Amino acid sequence: MTTEISTITHSLKDLETMANVVARSGLFGMKDPTQAMALMLLCQADGLHPMVACRQYHVIQGRASMTSQTMMSRFLASGGRQEIHELTEEAAEISLHHPHGGTARVRWTIQQAQKAGLAGKDNWKSHPRSMLLRRAQAEAVRAVAPGILEGIPLEDEAIEIDSASFPSSKPDLRIEALQSIEAPQEKRIEVALDKAWDKERKARAMRQAKALGGTVTKEGIALIPEEKAGEYAEYVDELTLEFYAAQRENDNE
Repeated sequence: MTTEISTITHSLKDLETMANVVARSGLFGMKDPTQAMALMLLCQADGLHPMVACRQYHVIQGRASMTSQTMMSRFLASGGRQEIHELTEEAAEISLHHPHGGTARVRWTIQQAQKAGLAGKDNWKSHPRSMLLRRAQAEAVRAVAPGILEGIPLEDEAIEIDSASFPSSKPDLRIEALQSIEAPQEKRIEVALDKAWDKERKARAMRQAKALGGTVTKEGIALIPEEKAGEYAEYVDELTLEFYAAQRENDNE
């Protein structure tokens, strides 16, 4: 069992910088700095380091989800116990005991997964035993310790939810507008610039964006052609490190 160490509260500027780095990396499904920052604030409110958000939560189809490992780690850390009665590729049966919620014995079979339309999915075909165990654990945790998940779906559950159930925030395109398109639009990647930069570094970032065929919006978001986005992200990271190194030198003088 691992123990998370409470950390010093980070400023919003620190969180913004970390969220931008996570979003640019594309890891954990967080492509939007706002999503990353929201999860970091959630972890900081619980006394955890903001980067714990990236390890314990993923963003699936635009919504936060918790990993199964995180769920069980929190359950055991809160005094819970697990007893496995059966674990095969056909069925998983467990009992979870919690000092405040009693005991729940749950059994999940491959027939249940087939009836729910899950067994045909790739992760169920490749790892049926693990998926059955996770389903049984999630059901049992919600029964005896609902505060562990607090209504947040598990990562596996979020992946299995049909994307059609998530309303789109984009307006419907009109047929007339589609007919007027003569050529496919070049795909561009958003790279957020650090708002704390001085004028010199902002100017350098804008010149580099233009040199790579991109643009920078008034909000400080660079729109870079997909094939050049990696190169530009590295350039931005170098500017960020350079800027904060200069800040530290100034503070030490």
